[in-house]
Amino acid sequence: TVYALVRLVLVLPLGRAIDLGNGKRYLLAGLGANVLLLVGFTQVGAIEHVVLLRALQGGAAALLVVTAQTVVGEVAPDDPRGLWIGTAGQVKSISSLAGDLGGGALLFLYGFGTTYVVLMATTAVATVLVVLFLRDDPGVRADTDERTSVGVYRELLGRRAIRALVGFRFAF
Repeated sequence: TVYALVRLVLVLPLGRAIDLGNGKRYLLAGLGANVLLLVGFTQVGAIEHVVLLRALQGGAAALLVVTAQTVVGEVAPDDPRGLWIGTAGQVKSISSLAGDLGGGALLFLYGFGTTYVVLMATTAVATVLVVLFLRDDPGVRADTDERTSVGVYRELLGRRAIRALVGFRFAF
């Protein structure tokens, strides 16, 4: 889908930018884009609009996922950083499943409008929580070498295990 394709293309460049920038600002930008996209989905009138919004949503999702992962890694203490990142990934997986089930139930019981209002409200609450509780510029641990996204893609695809995982994902 266009959503997955946009995420694939944007993950590494966004990751690099987020590593070198202010994670809180990127997180807020992704949340704001998500709210605007949810409003946009309530206004679609043609399949082309849905495809366009899904592409933009893929970009916003890439921004949110990469930024959240980066921020968790930055604010975690050095020794248990892997545990923090793993726990954050598990929470993301559980919340994704709960969101699918809850969103499906809302859609079935109350319809499209109510479901999207709840999604927008949830995203707005998340935005307020980020503003209130995440410190400005959570910190940068990345080295600032001048590697490009293309160079990073080539380096990753040069690893047999990465090629196997990518091949597996494309096959299934």
